[in-house]
This record gives sequence, C-alpha cells and structure tokens, in this order.
Amino acid sequence: VCSSDLATKISTALSSPAILESTDRDVLEALLETAENFVDKVGGRWKTCEGSDGALTLNLLHSCIFLLGADVNYDLRDGTGGILKKISGFCGCGDDVSMLFDGHFVNLVNRLRGEPELTVVWPNGKDPNLRAFDALMRVAGATGGKHFASVIDIFESHMNVDNEPESRLVVMALLESVLNNKQVAEYVKEFTGKLINDVVAPNIVWRAGGVASTIRKVSIACLFTILKSETVDTQTLFQAAPKLLPVLKTNLGDYDASSRQLCCLSLGIIFAGLPGALGMEPVHQLYPDLLKCLDDSSDDVRFAACGTLKVFLKSAPAEHFKGTLMDYLCDQLLIHMDDPDPVIQQSVFDILLVAIEVDKDVVKKKATATRNSHRDVRLCDLLLKQC
Repeated sequence: VCSSDLATKISTALSSPAILESTDRDVLEALLETAENFVDKVGGRWKTCEGSDGALTLNLLHSCIFLLGADVNYDLRDGTGGILKKISGFCGCGDDVSMLFDGHFVNLVNRLRGEPELTVVWPNGKDPNLRAFDALMRVAGATGGKHFASVIDIFESHMNVDNEPESRLVVMALLESVLNNKQVAEYVKEFTGKLINDVVAPNIVWRAGGVASTIRKVSIACLFTILKSETVDTQTLFQAAPKLLPVLKTNLGDYDASSRQLCCLSLGIIFAGLPGALGMEPVHQLYPDLLKCLDDSSDDVRFAACGTLKVFLKSAPAEHFKGTLMDYLCDQLLIHMDDPDPVIQQSVFDILLVAIEVDKDVVKKKATATRNSHRDVRLCDLLLKQC
C-alpha cells in the first residue's frame, strides 16, 4: 500500500456510506479493524501516499467520525482515537488531533449533508449522520469553532420547535458542550445573537411533556453557557433581553432546581450587562418572582437569587423601584436577613446595601422597625450605620 491511487481507492472503500451508515456492530468492528491495519500499513509513507487532493486523510477522517458516533456500547472510541492520533502524527500535527481536521472540516460537513450547502434535518437522534456530526464537532474542538459559519445552519434547522424532539435534544446538548470550550466560544462570538434568539430562546419556552422538559433544561444550560462566556456584547444582549426576560421569569418556577438556579444566574448576567437599561414594566414584572426564589427549597437557588437581586437593583433607574415595590422588597429582604443560615444572612445584607443606594430612607425605616424582631441585631445595626 504505497501508491497514491491505491491508497485513495482503499480509503474510499472504507468511507463508503453503505458501511458508515450501518448500525450493525460486526460491520463497524470490522471497519475499525480494517482501518487500523490500513493506517499501520501506510505508516510513515502517509504524505507520499496522500496525493495532492488530501483524499486519503479526508476519507479516513470521514470513517473515524462515524466510528466515534457509533453506539457507545460497541466500544469503538478508544481504537478510533488511536487511529486519529496516528494520522495526526503522520500529517505533522503532533498530538493536536483538532488541527488535523482544519483543512478537511468543511468537506466532512458537506459529506454529511449529502450535497454542499444543502440544508439538512436528520430525522431522529440516532441517525448515523447526526451522530457523526456530533462526533465531528466534539473531536474537532477549536477547529469546529473556527469553521462555525459552515455549520450554524445545521443547528438552526434542527432546533426548530416543530422538529422531532430527540434530534433537537441531541443538537442542543452538542451546542452546549462545544460552547463550553473557551476557544470555540470566542470563534462563535459573531453568531451569539442568532444562537440566542433563533436557536436557544424558542426552546426555553415552556411546553408540556417529559422530552420537552429535558430540551428546556438543556436549552437553559446552553443559554447560561453562552452568557457566562463573556462573548455577548452589550448591543446583542440589549436586543435579546425582551425575548429572554419573560421566558427566564417563567422558568424561575420550573420543577427542576438546577434549571431554576441557571435561570437566576442568567438573569443576573443580563442585569449586570445592562446597568440602568430596564424599563419600569420589566422591573415590576420580575421582582416578585426573584423574591420568591429566596424561599426556594434549594440553597443553590437561594444563593443565586441573592446575587441576582443585587445586580437587579442596578439594572434600572432608581425611580423604577421606589414606592410599593421598594417597601415590599425591603420587608422581604429583612425577613431573610434573619435566616438561620449565616451565609444567607450576609448575602441578603449585601443586597440591602445596594438598596440603600436606591432608597436610603425606606431601608432605614424598615430596618429600624424590624430590628427588635431579629434574633441577632448585628446586621441590622450595621445596615443602619450605612444609612
């Protein structure tokens, strides 16, 4: 196996769709074994056998992403990873397998599409092409972010809320996972507005059913991953806020504690990124639900709510908070400042310090009135000193 033509013919056979799209374990195990033997046989003559078009490497990478995407119970991933490391070394990429995909990423995506630029929706979460796409995005690492423009339509087309839910779940989980890579997140920065508005936000809207609940949970996690990456600029955040705030508010009451926590944290990031930008209507709509989170059964949600309420009080002009809202907010905060948990006490105290900047007189009046009802007056006294 040394001539370019022969090597290309063999690699083409190994990347035949009839083989790659098989779900039969014996077929895929045989493919792995044959690919391993072929790569070992070519060995150090890889560049000589490659030819000018790079078809040898492209074909083997095509085979490998299908093997990586196969049923995990088939136990093919370690062997496939070994093949990729060998090819990476032969091609001069060292141990950086993601670099190996750089020159072939778009061609691999087009092979998965069936035709270049074809908008594709794979019919279910177990479709071999979808699983291969999932594997490609994960193994390519930062290279996937570099070429994100060539795949964003795949994320968009699959996350339409009318599509089959299993494939939506697979694609949303994939998006959340790849965006956790800081290098990918930086590459994807220019697409964050589209991802938030067209891909993620519609899937956070509450819908009945167990699968819908799981999609919503993963979508909330994905939104949080995007927001915490610090790649969303102020203008994008401002434009997305009218769509995000209502759905996040609704999901503060989700049955899943981790989702409630992530909604709180996401709101906090939005508020912090848009100081003084909220109008009176969203302020009055949001504050009751945020305060309810202080009574949550989960301490993680309660701590998240404390941090969010601090930045919430800076998210709009002070006059939007004054009046009945401020009276009620201070009443509730002072109750929680007497919580049995000293960490919660301190966190609520920190919120009230910010509230002083909004309406010092109300904070002073309320703290004075409730001081003697507290088990420990220390924090009330400290608060009054700040007034």
